[in-house]
Amino acid sequence: MSKPQAVVFDSSTREVIRRAEARTWVVLLTAMTLVTAGGIAVLHYEWPVVDYSMGTCNPDAVLSDCVSRGRTSVVIGIVAGVVCAMLSVVVHRHRPIRPTITCDDCGGVGWVMDLEPRNGRCPRCAHHSFTYRAYVWRPYGVLGGIHRIVEHGMPGADLIRRFHLTRRSATNRYY
Repeated sequence: MSKPQAVVFDSSTREVIRRAEARTWVVLLTAMTLVTAGGIAVLHYEWPVVDYSMGTCNPDAVLSDCVSRGRTSVVIGIVAGVVCAMLSVVVHRHRPIRPTITCDDCGGVGWVMDLEPRNGRCPRCAHHSFTYRAYVWRPYGVLGGIHRIVEHGMPGADLIRRFHLTRRSATNRYY
């Protein structure tokens, strides 16, 4: 038997978070697209598969002896960039944004922003204690990287306070 789905406090909060993180994601995905497109163009220049298969090289030569045409490598890089850009749009638009808090009393789920209008109380049952689960990126120090956070029994007011302290950070936000 499947586990029943928890009730989300406010489903529109997911889009608010997506818009708040959009700048960081667009910069990251654009950089990855440009690096991928350039890398594929250079790879084709060094190993001209398309030129070889189109017959522009000596048929008796091996692939590594084929001299690449620069135009073909540029076109291959542009095509790779367009494909990677389309995939980036799909990733940005459809990436999962999971709720970060669970009410310890009723089991409702949502984000810290959902608690603000009620001063840290659950929008469903007015309880004040929550379990916070999230993955947080910390780019600095010896322990930099993605960290999983699970905090039980967190007061709603403390979660709101921490959210306000970190909401301007591009990488270390507690939603």
